[in-house]
Order: sequence, then structure tokens, then C-alpha cells
Amino acid sequence: MLQNATFLLLASTVEVIIPVVVGVVGIALGCLFGVIAVNKSNKSTIGSAEKYASDIKSKAEEESKSIKKQAILEAKEQELQLRNEFEKEKREKTAELQKMEQRLNQKDEILNKKDATLLKRTEEVEQTARNLEKKNQEVDELMRKLELQHETFVHELEKVAQMTQEEAKSMIIEEVKDEARKEAAGYVRNQEQQAKD
Repeated sequence: MLQNATFLLLASTVEVIIPVVVGVVGIALGCLFGVIAVNKSNKSTIGSAEKYASDIKSKAEEESKSIKKQAILEAKEQELQLRNEFEKEKREKTAELQKMEQRLNQKDEILNKKDATLLKRTEEVEQTARNLEKKNQEVDELMRKLELQHETFVHELEKVAQMTQEEAKSMIIEEVKDEARKEAAGYVRNQEQQAKD
């Protein structure tokens, strides 16, 4: 009976232990399956999050590229606009400088013509002054000669008054001949001088 009782006790203990062991094994398996399911779920969530992050990154990169292209296009447009404005301003300034240069050249030509005209007039005035001086010298020389002739003539008249008619006549003829020779020599000298000039 003791054996029976031991057996019964053992059987009743086994009956209690088996469900406990089965329960513990079930719990352990449940935990294991739960951990596996959570792990799988986490992996799928991580994969989904990584895909989402990758999509966001791709979109951000595309948007960044688009913004960069837009900024480059705007910069190029602004550069082109600035270049066109600069070229326009440069053309306007160049045209203005050319007009100023043309006006200065015209003024310079006018001044050169005036200077040439003034120089020509100055030369003409100087030539006229030289001619007048020469004429004045000629007039002075003629006046001196006339005074000399007048004195000579008066002196000769005084002599003639004391001479006979024949003596006076021959003396006047000699003086006229001398005067004619002097005038002819002066005329020849003037002609030679004019030919040299």
C-alpha cells in the first residue's frame, strides 16, 4: 500500500506537474513566439521606417536638386540681365564719348582754321607793314632827293643869273643829261631788284 500510496502520490504529483510543465512550456513557447512576432513586427516596422526615411531622403534630394536648379537658373537670368544692362550702359557711354570726341574734333578743326586764318592775316599785316615801311623809306629818299635837287636848282639858278645865256643853256643840258643817267641807273637797279624778288 505504501507503494500504492507512493504511486498515487507520484501519479497525483505527476498530474499536477505535467500541467504545470505544459503550462510553463506553453508560456515559454508563447513568449518565444511573442518575441519572434514582436521581432518580426519590429523588423517590418524598421523596414517600413527605413523605406519611409529613404523616400523622404529621395524626395528631399530631388527637391534640393530642383531648388538648386531653380537657384542656378535665377542666378543665370540675373547675370544675363546685369550683363545686358552693363552692355546697354556701355554702349550709351561709348556713344556719348564718341559724340563728345566728334564735337571736340570739330572745335579743334574750327580752331585750326581760325589759327591758320589768323596766321595768314598776321603775315599779310606784317607784309603790308614791311611794304609801308619800304614805301616810307622810298618817300623819305625822294623827299631828300627833292630837297637836294631844290637846293641844287636854287644854287644853279643863282649861278645862271650870273652867266650868259649860252653858258646857262649848256649847263642845264649837262644837268639834264646827268639827271637822266641817274634816273636810268635807278630804274635799272629797281628792275634788277624786282627780278630778284
